Amino acid sequence: MRLLYRETKQYFLRNNKLLGLGRGSTQVNLYKLFVERFFQLKNQTSHTYFTIIIPGGILGDLSGKPIREKVFNENQVSDILEIITGKSFFPRVHSGLSCVILSATNGRTENYDIFAKIRNPTDLKLVKVGQSGVHCNRSLITNYSEDHFLVPMLNTQKETQVLKKIYKFPILNSEYWTASFTEGFHRRDDSKYFDSIKTNYPLIEGNALARFGVEKVLTKYYVDPKKVDLATYKRTKTFNHEYIGWRDISGNDYRRRMYASLFPKNSVTSDTVFHLYNIPNNTYRFVCACLNSLVIEFRVRQVAYGLHVRRYVVGLLPIPQFNKSNKLILKIEEKVVEFEPIGDKWARKNFGATIRQRIQNEWEHTEKLAEIDALVALVYDLNMGDFKVVLNAHPKVWREYKEKCVYYFEKYVKELDLENGFLADDTGISFENDPVYSGAVKT
Repeated sequence: MRLLYRETKQYFLRNNKLLGLGRGSTQVNLYKLFVERFFQLKNQTSHTYFTIIIPGGILGDLSGKPIREKVFNENQVSDILEIITGKSFFPRVHSGLSCVILSATNGRTENYDIFAKIRNPTDLKLVKVGQSGVHCNRSLITNYSEDHFLVPMLNTQKETQVLKKIYKFPILNSEYWTASFTEGFHRRDDSKYFDSIKTNYPLIEGNALARFGVEKVLTKYYVDPKKVDLATYKRTKTFNHEYIGWRDISGNDYRRRMYASLFPKNSVTSDTVFHLYNIPNNTYRFVCACLNSLVIEFRVRQVAYGLHVRRYVVGLLPIPQFNKSNKLILKIEEKVVEFEPIGDKWARKNFGATIRQRIQNEWEHTEKLAEIDALVALVYDLNMGDFKVVLNAHPKVWREYKEKCVYYFEKYVKELDLENGFLADDTGISFENDPVYSGAVKT
């Protein structure tokens, strides 16, 4: 496939790195070449209307940007239907993936409709083009993703209003936050530094992360910093900076996708954990709280397609400015301190914990986590209706957890003497049909 790509001159996407076809890459993004070829053939015909079924990554993959621009700039996209893979649709495809049915005609896209989370054929019968979808404007793409041209997948019209509210704040890539990103030790290229001999530096994998901590250490390997060469030492930043780490691999079908933890200096991870560092001093706890909140989870699920939460997605997330005099932010920091891990003593009692044990651990912290979620929503200036829209966008989050979030939201509005406008709610949303805690829910 790579040979065909390199020798064929008919494709306009000639950037190997962008397409994932560079030297050493094992990823061959056939669907991107297929989409480009589709438009070449389409342009040779007199047809003005078309529908195509393609992987959902086309709307959010970093390397899919040129195709998105071509599709939206040279065609009038009318409808985007998100198909969730599973027993009803494409049963042999990984359930953490999705595909989209995209319909368009000649022109340029300014407005389009989204029909999200179609899980079975009967849902397709409810689709009424131009009536039942979420009406979207091109500004939802261009205003909130810089030059990445990410197409958000929205469930309701009210979500567009919440999106506009949270993007009043600067993104992590902005001059205000000046965030830098890197990743841990590469499991293949840096394997020469791994050893089964125990040191104070266990190699922590992404699936060990929970919110604000490490639940378990799955690795059999350890790292001796004295053996790490200078270039790798500088690249990983592991031994030089405190940082926030988050899971790379986290599928669409997970209950939560964003798991972030505070890491002190000398914390060692593999490349399944991305690192965020170099933000202003004394803001790490607050930023970590925002990344772990359902408000940010709400945005991540809109633009992180497939099985990964990439660095470019996190760099585009809005985080409110840090203000020491803000009572809400001070409360958040107080709550986060209770979760902070301490050096190499991280969760030793949970070493080798099972999935069920991890869920039970999280359930035990429901009260504290719900408090932080409610406080973060208030920092984003969301009212009760906005917050319920956010909570409703997470169908796998426990009903009890959502109810506690609502309770603490109202509690802090009254306790901190905030404006009554924060309690405004015209959504009519309830969580009666949401799943309840059973102790056996997939993470």
